[in-house]
Amino acid sequence: DSGIAVRLRAMPPATAALVVAAQKKLQPTPTRPHCAVGLRSAWRIFQGLCLPSSMGETAVPMWLARFWFHECTRVLGDGLQGQQERAWLRDQLLEQCLERFSQNTEAVLRSPRLL
Repeated sequence: DSGIAVRLRAMPPATAALVVAAQKKLQPTPTRPHCAVGLRSAWRIFQGLCLPSSMGETAVPMWLARFWFHECTRVLGDGLQGQQERAWLRDQLLEQCLERFSQNTEAVLRSPRLL
């Protein structure tokens, strides 16, 4: 399906843009030295995206965008402190969903559980 192919091709640039923005915004501090965003973060996102292939899930465009959103939240959200940082990450993810996946952001958030 062309919708699936478009979303798969959008994942690397969307992830790269998100990681670069997170590197600028979420730098390690003395109170959270563990919050280092970099190439390993991108690798963990893609590693998580590879898991469903063995689960027999049917890939649909909405599911792919939702799954990408989930994996980015899981990987990058672990080191965040406070609502302000979580809100920033969510805004960045919604922006990438709209820009890269041409996906209605409310539809991505409204979709049912992934697993």
